[in-house]
Amino acid sequence: MMRNACYAALCPFICSLLVLSPEAFAEITILESPHYVFNTSGYLRTDMIMLKNNIDLDSKNKDDSSTYAGLDYGVAFDLKLKDNGPEFYLKFERNGPFDYDAPIFIHNTLMTSSGPVERYRGEELFPHVEEFYYDVPLPFFSLRFKNGLYTYEVGNGLALTGYTENYGLTLYNKSENIQWRFYYCYPDIANGIRLGPFVEQEKEQGIMYDHSKANFFAGDITFTAERYTIQPYVGVLIDRTGDRRNNYFLAPTHKDLLGTLGVDSNLTLEKLSLGLELARNFGKAESEDPLYDDIKH
Repeated sequence: MMRNACYAALCPFICSLLVLSPEAFAEITILESPHYVFNTSGYLRTDMIMLKNNIDLDSKNKDDSSTYAGLDYGVAFDLKLKDNGPEFYLKFERNGPFDYDAPIFIHNTLMTSSGPVERYRGEELFPHVEEFYYDVPLPFFSLRFKNGLYTYEVGNGLALTGYTENYGLTLYNKSENIQWRFYYCYPDIANGIRLGPFVEQEKEQGIMYDHSKANFFAGDITFTAERYTIQPYVGVLIDRTGDRRNNYFLAPTHKDLLGTLGVDSNLTLEKLSLGLELARNFGKAESEDPLYDDIKH
Protein backbone atom coordinates (compact mmCIF):
# COMPACT_ATOMS: atom_id res chain seq x y z
CA MET A 1 0.00 0.00 0.00
CA MET A 2 2.80 2.40 0.84
CA ARG A 3 5.87 3.10 -1.22
CA ASN A 4 7.69 3.84 2.03
CA ALA A 5 6.57 1.07 4.36
CA CYS A 6 10.13 0.32 5.44
CA TYR A 7 13.78 0.53 4.47
CA ALA A 8 13.46 -2.79 2.67
CA ALA A 9 15.35 -1.59 -0.41
CA LEU A 10 18.30 -0.71 1.81
CA CYS A 11 18.01 -3.66 4.17
CA PRO A 12 17.77 -6.97 2.31
CA PHE A 13 17.41 -9.17 5.41
CA ILE A 14 14.31 -8.39 7.47
CA CYS A 15 13.00 -11.11 9.76
CA SER A 16 10.21 -9.25 11.53
CA LEU A 17 8.23 -6.26 10.42
CA LEU A 18 5.27 -4.41 11.90
CA VAL A 19 3.64 -1.58 9.97
CA LEU A 20 0.84 0.61 11.27
CA SER A 21 -0.15 3.03 8.52
CA PRO A 22 -3.15 5.26 9.05
CA GLU A 23 -3.50 7.49 6.00
CA ALA A 24 -5.50 10.69 5.60
CA PHE A 25 -6.36 11.92 2.12
CA ALA A 26 -8.43 14.97 1.40
CA GLU A 27 -9.40 17.00 -1.66
CA ILE A 28 -10.99 20.32 -0.87
CA THR A 29 -12.23 23.03 -3.18
CA ILE A 30 -10.98 26.34 -1.78
CA LEU A 31 -12.45 28.65 -4.43
CA GLU A 32 -14.66 28.10 -7.44
CA SER A 33 -16.22 30.46 -9.96
CA PRO A 34 -17.67 30.12 -13.46
CA HIS A 35 -14.13 30.65 -14.77
CA TYR A 36 -11.80 28.64 -12.48
CA VAL A 37 -11.55 26.12 -9.64
CA PHE A 38 -8.84 26.11 -6.95
CA ASN A 39 -8.33 22.79 -5.13
CA THR A 40 -6.03 21.48 -2.45
CA SER A 41 -5.25 17.89 -1.52
CA GLY A 42 -2.95 16.20 0.95
CA TYR A 43 -1.98 13.08 2.81
CA LEU A 44 -0.40 12.01 6.08
CA ARG A 45 1.21 8.62 6.61
CA THR A 46 2.68 7.32 9.86
CA ASP A 47 4.41 4.00 10.51
CA MET A 48 5.62 2.03 13.48
CA ILE A 49 8.19 -0.44 12.20
CA MET A 50 10.17 -3.19 13.97
CA LEU A 51 13.28 -4.57 12.25
CA LYS A 52 15.47 -7.52 13.22
CA ASN A 53 18.40 -9.18 11.42
CA ASN A 54 18.59 -6.05 9.34
CA ILE A 55 22.15 -6.34 8.02
CA ASP A 56 23.17 -9.92 8.83
CA LEU A 57 21.45 -13.18 9.88
CA ASP A 58 23.04 -13.38 13.32
CA SER A 59 20.00 -13.47 15.65
CA LYS A 60 22.23 -12.94 18.69
CA ASN A 61 23.40 -9.54 17.43
CA LYS A 62 21.23 -7.16 19.46
CA ASP A 63 22.64 -4.14 17.66
CA ASP A 64 21.10 -5.40 14.42
CA SER A 65 17.52 -4.67 15.46
CA SER A 66 15.54 -1.47 15.68
CA THR A 67 12.09 0.03 16.20
CA TYR A 68 11.23 3.38 14.70
CA ALA A 69 8.29 5.65 13.96
CA GLY A 70 8.18 7.17 10.48
CA LEU A 71 6.43 10.18 8.97
CA ASP A 72 5.54 11.07 5.38
CA TYR A 73 3.22 13.90 4.38
CA GLY A 74 2.37 16.14 1.46
CA VAL A 75 0.05 18.93 0.34
CA ALA A 76 -0.76 20.11 -3.19
CA PHE A 77 -2.49 23.13 -4.74
CA ASP A 78 -4.14 23.00 -8.15
CA LEU A 79 -5.59 25.99 -10.04
CA LYS A 80 -7.55 25.11 -13.20
CA LEU A 81 -9.19 27.59 -15.52
CA LYS A 82 -12.35 26.16 -17.01
CA ASP A 83 -13.23 25.68 -20.71
CA ASN A 84 -9.94 23.88 -21.35
CA GLY A 85 -7.89 26.76 -19.94
CA PRO A 86 -4.47 26.79 -18.27
CA GLU A 87 -3.64 24.74 -15.18
CA PHE A 88 -1.08 25.55 -12.46
CA TYR A 89 0.05 22.88 -9.96
CA LEU A 90 2.33 22.97 -6.90
CA LYS A 91 3.06 20.12 -4.47
CA PHE A 92 5.04 20.08 -1.20
CA GLU A 93 6.21 16.86 0.44
CA ARG A 94 8.37 15.54 3.25
CA ASN A 95 9.83 12.07 3.34
CA GLY A 96 13.14 10.49 4.27
CA PRO A 97 16.13 8.92 2.50
CA PHE A 98 15.39 7.46 -0.93
CA ASP A 99 11.72 8.54 -0.64
CA TYR A 100 11.09 6.26 2.32
CA ASP A 101 9.42 7.67 5.42
CA ALA A 102 11.40 10.05 7.62
CA PRO A 103 12.14 8.53 11.05
CA ILE A 104 11.02 10.77 13.89
CA PHE A 105 11.68 8.31 16.74
CA ILE A 106 14.27 5.52 16.80
CA HIS A 107 14.88 2.87 19.46
CA ASN A 108 18.38 1.42 19.10
CA THR A 109 20.28 2.17 15.87
CA LEU A 110 18.48 2.27 12.54
CA MET A 111 21.19 0.58 10.50
CA THR A 112 20.96 0.17 6.72
CA SER A 113 23.34 -1.15 4.06
CA SER A 114 24.25 2.50 3.34
CA GLY A 115 25.01 3.27 6.98
CA PRO A 116 23.02 4.42 10.02
CA VAL A 117 20.04 6.73 9.62
CA GLU A 118 19.38 9.33 12.32
CA ARG A 119 15.97 10.68 13.22
CA TYR A 120 14.79 13.83 11.43
CA ARG A 121 14.29 16.89 13.60
CA GLY A 122 13.71 20.63 13.41
CA GLU A 123 13.74 22.12 9.92
CA GLU A 124 14.47 18.67 8.47
CA LEU A 125 10.76 17.96 8.98
CA PHE A 126 9.74 20.95 6.86
CA PRO A 127 8.55 20.04 3.35
CA HIS A 128 10.38 20.47 0.07
CA VAL A 129 8.91 21.22 -3.34
CA GLU A 130 8.18 17.83 -4.86
CA GLU A 131 6.43 18.85 -8.06
CA PHE A 132 5.27 21.92 -9.97
CA TYR A 133 4.12 22.64 -13.51
CA TYR A 134 1.94 24.79 -15.69
CA ASP A 135 -0.17 23.31 -18.50
CA VAL A 136 -1.46 25.77 -21.09
CA PRO A 137 -3.33 25.53 -24.43
CA LEU A 138 -1.54 26.69 -27.55
CA PRO A 139 -3.35 28.81 -30.16
CA PHE A 140 -2.98 26.29 -32.99
CA PHE A 141 -3.87 22.67 -33.79
CA SER A 142 -5.58 22.13 -30.39
CA LEU A 143 -2.18 21.51 -28.80
CA ARG A 144 -1.23 21.91 -25.15
CA PHE A 145 2.15 22.60 -23.57
CA LYS A 146 3.26 21.41 -20.13
CA ASN A 147 6.46 22.51 -18.41
CA GLY A 148 7.97 22.13 -14.95
CA LEU A 149 9.11 19.45 -12.50
CA TYR A 150 6.79 16.45 -12.85
CA THR A 151 6.52 12.77 -13.76
CA TYR A 152 6.01 11.29 -17.20
CA GLU A 153 4.31 7.90 -17.10
CA VAL A 154 3.40 5.34 -19.72
CA GLY A 155 1.70 2.01 -19.16
CA ASN A 156 2.01 0.94 -15.54
CA GLY A 157 4.75 3.46 -14.77
CA LEU A 158 7.56 0.89 -14.89
CA ALA A 159 9.22 1.87 -18.18
CA LEU A 160 10.93 5.10 -19.23
CA THR A 161 11.15 7.62 -16.36
CA GLY A 162 8.43 5.95 -14.29
CA TYR A 163 7.52 7.78 -11.10
CA THR A 164 10.58 10.06 -10.93
CA GLU A 165 10.02 13.81 -11.15
CA ASN A 166 12.27 15.52 -13.69
CA TYR A 167 12.52 19.00 -15.22
CA GLY A 168 10.84 18.54 -18.57
CA LEU A 169 8.33 19.67 -21.13
CA THR A 170 5.48 17.94 -22.92
CA LEU A 171 3.69 18.83 -26.14
CA TYR A 172 0.44 16.91 -26.51
CA ASN A 173 -3.01 16.68 -28.04
CA LYS A 174 -5.97 14.94 -26.48
CA SER A 175 -9.30 14.08 -28.09
CA GLU A 176 -12.08 11.67 -27.17
CA ASN A 177 -10.41 8.53 -28.57
CA ILE A 178 -6.76 9.46 -29.21
CA GLN A 179 -4.05 11.16 -27.18
CA TRP A 180 -0.45 11.64 -28.29
CA ARG A 181 2.46 13.16 -26.37
CA PHE A 182 6.04 14.19 -27.09
CA TYR A 183 8.18 14.52 -23.96
CA TYR A 184 11.69 15.80 -23.24
CA CYS A 185 13.52 16.10 -19.92
CA TYR A 186 16.95 16.69 -18.45
CA PRO A 187 16.82 13.59 -16.22
CA ASP A 188 17.82 13.65 -12.58
CA ILE A 189 19.04 10.05 -12.62
CA ALA A 190 20.50 10.20 -9.10
CA ASN A 191 17.30 11.69 -7.62
CA GLY A 192 19.33 14.58 -6.23
CA ILE A 193 16.87 17.42 -6.87
CA ARG A 194 15.89 18.96 -3.53
CA LEU A 195 14.04 22.27 -3.47
CA GLY A 196 13.80 22.69 0.26
CA PRO A 197 15.60 22.11 3.58
CA PHE A 198 19.03 20.51 3.27
CA VAL A 199 19.41 17.27 5.25
CA GLU A 200 23.07 16.55 5.94
CA GLN A 201 22.64 12.81 6.42
CA GLU A 202 21.04 12.43 2.99
CA LYS A 203 24.46 13.27 1.51
CA GLU A 204 26.00 10.61 3.75
CA GLN A 205 23.44 8.15 2.40
CA GLY A 206 24.67 8.87 -1.14
CA ILE A 207 21.67 10.89 -2.34
CA MET A 208 23.22 14.23 -3.27
CA TYR A 209 25.16 13.22 -6.40
CA ASP A 210 26.32 15.63 -9.06
CA HIS A 211 23.74 16.06 -11.78
CA SER A 212 24.00 13.91 -14.88
CA LYS A 213 24.73 15.18 -18.38
CA ALA A 214 21.92 13.39 -20.14
CA ASN A 215 18.92 14.05 -22.36
CA PHE A 216 15.76 11.98 -22.56
CA PHE A 217 13.21 11.95 -25.39
CA ALA A 218 9.97 9.99 -25.45
CA GLY A 219 6.67 9.75 -27.27
CA ASP A 220 3.47 7.75 -26.90
CA ILE A 221 0.01 7.41 -28.44
CA THR A 222 -3.06 6.16 -26.58
CA PHE A 223 -6.01 4.76 -28.52
CA THR A 224 -9.21 4.38 -26.52
CA ALA A 225 -12.25 2.32 -27.49
CA GLU A 226 -15.34 1.65 -25.38
CA ARG A 227 -13.65 -0.83 -23.03
CA TYR A 228 -10.18 -1.15 -24.49
CA THR A 229 -7.05 0.99 -24.56
CA ILE A 230 -3.72 0.43 -26.25
CA GLN A 231 -0.64 2.61 -25.82
CA PRO A 232 2.54 2.12 -27.87
CA TYR A 233 5.53 4.14 -26.65
CA VAL A 234 9.23 4.70 -27.23
CA GLY A 235 11.93 6.51 -25.26
CA VAL A 236 15.64 7.21 -25.74
CA LEU A 237 18.20 8.28 -23.11
CA ILE A 238 21.46 9.85 -24.32
CA ASP A 239 23.88 9.91 -21.39
CA ARG A 240 27.26 11.69 -21.62
CA THR A 241 27.93 12.05 -17.88
CA GLY A 242 31.30 10.31 -18.10
CA ASP A 243 33.45 9.50 -15.08
CA ARG A 244 31.02 11.00 -12.56
CA ARG A 245 28.35 8.56 -13.65
CA ASN A 246 27.42 5.60 -11.45
CA ASN A 247 28.58 2.82 -13.73
CA TYR A 248 27.55 -0.76 -12.94
CA PHE A 249 29.25 -2.12 -16.06
CA LEU A 250 32.68 -3.73 -16.01
CA ALA A 251 33.67 -1.71 -19.06
CA PRO A 252 34.45 2.00 -18.49
CA THR A 253 31.88 3.97 -20.49
CA HIS A 254 31.52 7.63 -21.40
CA LYS A 255 28.56 7.64 -23.78
CA ASP A 256 25.44 5.52 -23.34
CA LEU A 257 22.46 5.28 -25.69
CA LEU A 258 19.59 3.43 -24.02
CA GLY A 259 16.19 3.08 -25.67
CA THR A 260 12.95 1.37 -24.73
CA LEU A 261 10.18 0.31 -27.10
CA GLY A 262 6.94 -0.97 -25.62
CA VAL A 263 3.17 -1.27 -25.74
CA ASP A 264 0.56 -1.36 -22.99
CA SER A 265 -3.01 -2.66 -23.45
CA ASN A 266 -5.98 -2.89 -21.10
CA LEU A 267 -9.40 -4.48 -21.36
CA THR A 268 -12.12 -3.62 -18.82
CA LEU A 269 -15.12 -5.93 -18.45
CA GLU A 270 -17.98 -5.69 -15.98
CA LYS A 271 -16.25 -7.62 -13.18
CA LEU A 272 -12.81 -8.18 -14.63
CA SER A 273 -9.89 -6.10 -15.85
CA LEU A 274 -7.08 -7.50 -17.96
CA GLY A 275 -3.80 -5.73 -18.65
CA LEU A 276 -0.68 -6.60 -20.62
CA GLU A 277 2.50 -4.56 -21.07
CA LEU A 278 5.51 -5.60 -23.15
CA ALA A 279 8.75 -3.63 -23.47
CA ARG A 280 12.23 -4.18 -24.85
CA ASN A 281 15.45 -2.22 -24.45
CA PHE A 282 17.82 -1.35 -27.28
CA GLY A 283 21.05 0.63 -27.72
CA LYS A 284 24.56 0.33 -26.31
CA ALA A 285 27.12 1.93 -24.02
CA GLU A 286 30.44 2.59 -25.74
CA SER A 287 33.49 1.19 -23.97
CA GLU A 288 36.42 3.55 -23.43
CA ASP A 289 38.82 0.60 -22.96
CA PRO A 290 39.65 -1.53 -26.03
CA LEU A 291 40.01 -4.54 -23.71
CA TYR A 292 36.25 -4.44 -23.05
CA ASP A 293 33.44 -4.81 -25.55
CA ASP A 294 30.64 -2.28 -25.84
CA ILE A 295 27.64 -2.91 -23.55
CA LYS A 296 24.58 -3.89 -25.59
CA HIS A 297 21.21 -3.24 -24.02
